[in-house]
Amino acid sequence: MPILVYLARIFIIHLLRPYRWHLMVRALAPNQPFGQSLRISFIGIAPVIMVHLSIGQFARPMLLSRA
Repeated sequence: MPILVYLARIFIIHLLRPYRWHLMVRALAPNQPFGQSLRISFIGIAPVIMVHLSIGQFARPMLLSRA
């Protein structure tokens, strides 16, 4: 049972983090859909999880500028 609570928390955190980032992006790009912000955020989070570097912090703005 504790593992299910842990997995639910991780899932919720990984949805709330992109939503918070989406709210900040909407100040600059009001027509930015949440789905696109979610994809960009997940791509930015992936290097942090896999490589443990902050490369994702640079990947998100680069992908957003190309969108």
